[in-house]
Amino acid sequence: WVVDVVGCEDAALTEQIRAVAAQYGVTIGARTDQLQIKQLEIAGMDQLPSLAWMTVNPSGSVARVEVAVRSPTPQVLDLTQPSDLVAVRDGLILSMRVPGGDKRVRVGEAVSAGTLLVSGRWETEHGERFSRSYGEVMAQTRRQLTVTVPLTYWRETVQQTVLRPSLSFLRWQIPLYAGTELPPDGVIYTREHFLTAGRLRLPLGITNEYHVLTRREKTARTEGKAAAIAAARLAEQEQALFSQIEYAEIERNGGVKNGQYTLTVTYQCIENIAVEVPLS
Repeated sequence: WVVDVVGCEDAALTEQIRAVAAQYGVTIGARTDQLQIKQLEIAGMDQLPSLAWMTVNPSGSVARVEVAVRSPTPQVLDLTQPSDLVAVRDGLILSMRVPGGDKRVRVGEAVSAGTLLVSGRWETEHGERFSRSYGEVMAQTRRQLTVTVPLTYWRETVQQTVLRPSLSFLRWQIPLYAGTELPPDGVIYTREHFLTAGRLRLPLGITNEYHVLTRREKTARTEGKAAAIAAARLAEQEQALFSQIEYAEIERNGGVKNGQYTLTVTYQCIENIAVEVPLS
Protein backbone atom coordinates (compact mmCIF):
# COMPACT_ATOMS: atom_id res chain seq x y z
CA TRP A 1 0.00 0.00 0.00
CA VAL A 2 1.00 3.56 -0.69
CA VAL A 3 -0.42 6.38 1.46
CA ASP A 4 -1.65 9.52 -0.32
CA VAL A 5 -2.54 12.22 2.22
CA VAL A 6 -5.03 14.80 0.91
CA GLY A 7 -6.01 18.03 2.68
CA CYS A 8 -2.88 18.57 4.80
CA GLU A 9 -0.11 21.00 3.84
CA ASP A 10 1.87 20.54 7.08
CA ALA A 11 4.81 18.20 6.33
CA ALA A 12 5.25 17.15 9.98
CA LEU A 13 1.54 16.36 10.40
CA THR A 14 1.57 14.43 7.10
CA GLU A 15 4.37 12.19 8.42
CA GLN A 16 2.40 11.63 11.63
CA ILE A 17 -0.61 10.55 9.56
CA ARG A 18 1.58 8.11 7.60
CA ALA A 19 2.96 6.69 10.86
CA VAL A 20 -0.53 6.08 12.23
CA ALA A 21 -1.57 4.49 8.92
CA ALA A 22 1.38 2.07 9.13
CA GLN A 23 0.10 0.86 12.52
CA TYR A 24 -3.09 -0.31 10.84
CA GLY A 25 -1.75 -2.20 7.84
CA VAL A 26 -1.05 0.58 5.33
CA THR A 27 2.52 -0.39 4.44
CA ILE A 28 4.35 -1.43 1.27
CA GLY A 29 3.79 -5.13 0.66
CA ALA A 30 0.85 -5.45 3.07
CA ARG A 31 -2.13 -7.61 2.11
CA THR A 32 -5.45 -6.03 1.27
CA ASP A 33 -7.17 -7.86 4.10
CA GLN A 34 -4.69 -6.35 6.59
CA LEU A 35 -5.96 -2.82 5.97
CA GLN A 36 -8.06 -1.81 9.00
CA ILE A 37 -9.92 1.19 7.63
CA LYS A 38 -12.36 1.89 10.45
CA GLN A 39 -9.72 1.35 13.17
CA LEU A 40 -7.35 3.68 11.30
CA GLU A 41 -9.96 6.44 11.07
CA ILE A 42 -10.74 6.15 14.79
CA ALA A 43 -7.07 6.00 15.81
CA GLY A 44 -6.22 8.96 13.58
CA MET A 45 -8.77 11.15 15.35
CA ASP A 46 -7.64 9.93 18.79
CA GLN A 47 -3.89 10.30 18.22
CA LEU A 48 -3.95 13.48 16.13
CA PRO A 49 -6.15 16.06 17.88
CA SER A 50 -5.32 18.69 15.24
CA LEU A 51 -7.55 16.82 12.74
CA ALA A 52 -11.23 17.73 12.39
CA TRP A 53 -11.98 14.48 10.53
CA MET A 54 -10.27 11.66 8.62
CA THR A 55 -11.55 9.23 5.99
CA VAL A 56 -9.66 6.45 4.16
CA ASN A 57 -10.56 5.47 0.57
CA PRO A 58 -8.57 2.53 -0.92
CA SER A 59 -8.03 2.70 -4.68
CA GLY A 60 -5.94 -0.02 -6.29
CA SER A 61 -2.70 -0.09 -4.27
CA VAL A 62 -3.18 3.48 -2.98
CA ALA A 63 -4.84 4.31 0.33
CA ARG A 64 -6.11 7.86 -0.10
CA VAL A 65 -6.32 9.43 3.36
CA GLU A 66 -8.43 12.58 3.24
CA VAL A 67 -8.24 14.86 6.27
CA ALA A 68 -9.35 18.29 7.44
CA VAL A 69 -7.18 20.25 9.86
CA ARG A 70 -8.85 22.08 12.72
CA SER A 71 -8.62 25.86 12.78
CA PRO A 72 -6.31 26.99 15.59
CA THR A 73 -8.00 28.08 18.79
CA PRO A 74 -7.88 31.89 19.06
CA GLN A 75 -5.40 32.98 21.70
CA VAL A 76 -6.71 35.09 24.56
CA LEU A 77 -4.89 38.40 24.45
CA ASP A 78 -3.08 39.00 27.73
CA LEU A 79 -2.61 42.76 28.13
CA THR A 80 -0.91 42.46 31.51
CA GLN A 81 2.54 41.50 30.15
CA PRO A 82 4.52 44.53 28.89
CA SER A 83 6.19 44.05 25.52
CA ASP A 84 7.73 45.79 22.49
CA LEU A 85 7.29 45.25 18.76
CA VAL A 86 10.55 45.07 16.83
CA ALA A 87 11.28 44.59 13.13
CA VAL A 88 12.14 41.04 12.15
CA ARG A 89 13.65 42.18 8.81
CA ASP A 90 14.58 45.27 6.79
CA GLY A 91 11.71 47.06 5.08
CA LEU A 92 9.88 50.21 4.04
CA ILE A 93 6.82 50.74 6.24
CA LEU A 94 3.56 50.92 4.27
CA SER A 95 0.93 50.88 7.02
CA MET A 96 0.54 50.42 10.77
CA ARG A 97 -2.33 48.96 12.74
CA VAL A 98 -1.24 49.14 16.36
CA PRO A 99 -4.04 49.14 18.99
CA GLY A 100 -1.57 48.85 21.87
CA GLY A 101 1.78 50.49 22.52
CA ASP A 102 3.66 53.70 21.70
CA LYS A 103 4.62 54.01 18.01
CA ARG A 104 8.29 54.82 17.44
CA VAL A 105 8.29 54.81 13.61
CA ARG A 106 6.07 56.27 10.90
CA VAL A 107 4.57 55.18 7.57
CA GLY A 108 7.08 55.79 4.77
CA GLU A 109 10.10 55.22 7.03
CA ALA A 110 12.76 52.64 6.14
CA VAL A 111 13.78 50.39 9.05
CA SER A 112 16.33 47.64 9.54
CA ALA A 113 15.97 44.32 11.34
CA GLY A 114 15.94 44.84 15.11
CA THR A 115 14.50 48.37 14.98
CA LEU A 116 12.07 49.20 17.79
CA LEU A 117 8.72 49.78 16.07
CA VAL A 118 6.34 50.06 18.98
CA SER A 119 7.34 50.46 22.62
CA GLY A 120 5.53 49.19 25.69
CA ARG A 121 7.23 51.85 27.84
CA TRP A 122 6.57 55.59 27.78
CA GLU A 123 6.84 58.59 30.06
CA THR A 124 3.84 60.47 31.42
CA GLU A 125 3.46 63.30 33.88
CA HIS A 126 2.77 60.66 36.50
CA GLY A 127 5.92 58.71 35.72
CA GLU A 128 6.87 55.73 33.53
CA ARG A 129 4.04 53.54 32.21
CA PHE A 130 4.09 50.02 30.77
CA SER A 131 1.76 48.15 28.45
CA ARG A 132 1.66 45.36 25.94
CA SER A 133 2.47 46.31 22.33
CA TYR A 134 0.52 44.41 19.67
CA GLY A 135 -0.69 44.84 16.11
CA GLU A 136 0.70 44.77 12.55
CA VAL A 137 3.35 46.81 10.79
CA MET A 138 3.11 46.09 7.06
CA ALA A 139 6.25 46.80 5.07
CA GLN A 140 7.77 46.33 1.64
CA THR A 141 10.66 43.88 1.99
CA ARG A 142 13.02 41.83 -0.11
CA ARG A 143 13.68 38.13 0.21
CA GLN A 144 15.97 35.75 -1.63
CA LEU A 145 15.75 31.99 -2.18
CA THR A 146 18.54 29.77 -3.49
CA VAL A 147 18.23 26.18 -4.73
CA THR A 148 21.15 23.96 -5.79
CA VAL A 149 20.92 20.73 -7.79
CA PRO A 150 24.07 18.60 -8.39
CA LEU A 151 24.77 17.51 -11.96
CA THR A 152 25.88 14.08 -10.74
CA TYR A 153 24.06 11.94 -8.16
CA TRP A 154 23.70 8.35 -6.96
CA ARG A 155 20.74 6.37 -8.25
CA GLU A 156 19.35 2.97 -7.36
CA THR A 157 18.72 0.90 -10.50
CA VAL A 158 16.93 -2.45 -10.69
CA GLN A 159 19.29 -5.19 -11.79
CA GLN A 160 17.05 -8.20 -11.42
CA THR A 161 13.66 -9.24 -10.08
CA VAL A 162 13.45 -12.81 -8.76
CA LEU A 163 10.02 -14.40 -8.29
CA ARG A 164 9.59 -17.05 -5.59
CA PRO A 165 6.04 -18.46 -5.62
CA SER A 166 4.62 -20.67 -2.88
CA LEU A 167 1.45 -22.70 -2.59
CA SER A 168 -0.49 -21.63 0.49
CA PHE A 169 -2.86 -24.17 2.04
CA LEU A 170 -4.27 -23.62 5.50
CA ARG A 171 -1.14 -22.84 7.59
CA TRP A 172 1.35 -24.49 5.23
CA GLN A 173 3.60 -22.76 2.71
CA ILE A 174 4.91 -25.09 -0.01
CA PRO A 175 7.78 -23.54 -2.02
CA LEU A 176 7.43 -23.82 -5.81
CA TYR A 177 11.00 -22.70 -6.56
CA ALA A 178 14.56 -23.93 -6.24
CA GLY A 179 16.27 -22.93 -2.99
CA THR A 180 18.93 -20.69 -4.52
CA GLU A 181 20.60 -18.15 -2.24
CA LEU A 182 19.99 -14.47 -3.00
CA PRO A 183 22.19 -11.47 -2.22
CA PRO A 184 21.24 -9.68 1.04
CA ASP A 185 20.70 -6.32 -0.68
CA GLY A 186 17.44 -5.40 -2.35
CA VAL A 187 13.74 -5.01 -1.61
CA ILE A 188 11.30 -7.83 -0.86
CA TYR A 189 7.54 -7.59 -1.27
CA THR A 190 4.73 -10.13 -1.60
CA ARG A 191 1.47 -10.49 -3.49
CA GLU A 192 -1.18 -13.03 -2.51
CA HIS A 193 -3.71 -14.62 -4.88
CA PHE A 194 -6.27 -16.72 -2.96
CA LEU A 195 -9.44 -18.44 -4.10
CA THR A 196 -12.67 -16.85 -2.94
CA ALA A 197 -16.29 -17.87 -2.64
CA GLY A 198 -18.38 -14.75 -2.82
CA ARG A 199 -16.74 -12.49 -0.25
CA LEU A 200 -15.25 -15.39 1.68
CA ARG A 201 -11.52 -15.97 1.25
CA LEU A 202 -10.62 -19.67 1.01
CA PRO A 203 -7.44 -21.07 2.62
CA LEU A 204 -5.91 -22.00 -0.75
CA GLY A 205 -3.89 -19.82 -3.06
CA ILE A 206 -0.53 -18.71 -4.41
CA THR A 207 1.80 -16.31 -2.61
CA ASN A 208 4.34 -14.60 -4.87
CA GLU A 209 7.44 -13.25 -3.18
CA TYR A 210 9.42 -10.78 -5.28
CA HIS A 211 13.11 -10.08 -4.59
CA VAL A 212 14.12 -6.87 -6.35
CA LEU A 213 17.90 -6.62 -6.57
CA THR A 214 19.25 -3.10 -7.04
CA ARG A 215 22.60 -1.46 -7.66
CA ARG A 216 23.75 2.03 -6.67
CA GLU A 217 25.41 3.82 -9.55
CA LYS A 218 26.61 7.34 -10.26
CA THR A 219 24.43 9.17 -12.78
CA ALA A 220 24.74 12.50 -14.58
CA ARG A 221 21.93 14.88 -15.43
CA THR A 222 21.98 17.64 -18.07
CA GLU A 223 21.99 21.31 -17.15
CA GLY A 224 18.46 21.60 -18.55
CA LYS A 225 17.21 18.76 -16.36
CA ALA A 226 18.92 20.26 -13.31
CA ALA A 227 17.33 23.64 -14.08
CA ALA A 228 13.88 22.07 -14.28
CA ILE A 229 14.36 20.29 -10.94
CA ALA A 230 15.61 23.51 -9.33
CA ALA A 231 12.56 25.41 -10.62
CA ALA A 232 10.22 22.76 -9.19
CA ARG A 233 11.93 22.83 -5.79
CA LEU A 234 11.86 26.61 -5.78
CA ALA A 235 8.10 26.56 -6.44
CA GLU A 236 7.66 24.27 -3.41
CA GLN A 237 9.63 26.69 -1.23
CA GLU A 238 7.58 29.62 -2.50
CA GLN A 239 4.37 27.84 -1.56
CA ALA A 240 5.68 27.01 1.91
CA LEU A 241 7.23 30.40 2.74
CA PHE A 242 4.95 32.85 0.96
CA SER A 243 1.51 31.35 1.59
CA GLN A 244 0.54 34.32 3.79
CA ILE A 245 2.65 36.96 2.02
CA GLU A 246 2.08 39.08 -1.08
CA TYR A 247 5.17 38.75 -3.27
CA ALA A 248 6.54 39.34 -6.76
CA GLU A 249 9.69 38.06 -8.43
CA ILE A 250 12.09 40.86 -9.42
CA GLU A 251 15.29 39.00 -10.35
CA ARG A 252 16.24 35.42 -11.32
CA ASN A 253 19.75 34.04 -11.91
CA GLY A 254 20.68 30.47 -12.72
CA GLY A 255 23.79 28.67 -13.89
CA VAL A 256 26.32 25.90 -13.32
CA LYS A 257 29.17 26.34 -10.87
CA ASN A 258 31.35 23.77 -9.05
CA GLY A 259 29.46 20.84 -10.52
CA GLN A 260 25.98 21.97 -9.56
CA TYR A 261 23.18 24.09 -10.95
CA THR A 262 22.32 27.05 -8.70
CA LEU A 263 19.11 29.04 -9.01
CA THR A 264 18.76 32.28 -7.02
CA VAL A 265 15.59 34.38 -7.09
CA THR A 266 14.99 37.75 -5.42
CA TYR A 267 11.45 38.77 -4.43
CA GLN A 268 9.74 41.97 -3.39
CA CYS A 269 7.25 41.22 -0.64
CA ILE A 270 4.60 42.98 1.42
CA GLU A 271 4.44 41.45 4.90
CA ASN A 272 4.07 42.08 8.60
CA ILE A 273 7.59 42.68 9.95
CA ALA A 274 6.59 43.23 13.59
CA VAL A 275 7.43 40.57 16.18
CA GLU A 276 6.55 40.87 19.84
CA VAL A 277 9.33 40.59 22.44
CA PRO A 278 9.07 40.83 26.25
CA LEU A 279 9.90 44.22 27.67
CA SER A 280 13.41 44.11 29.13
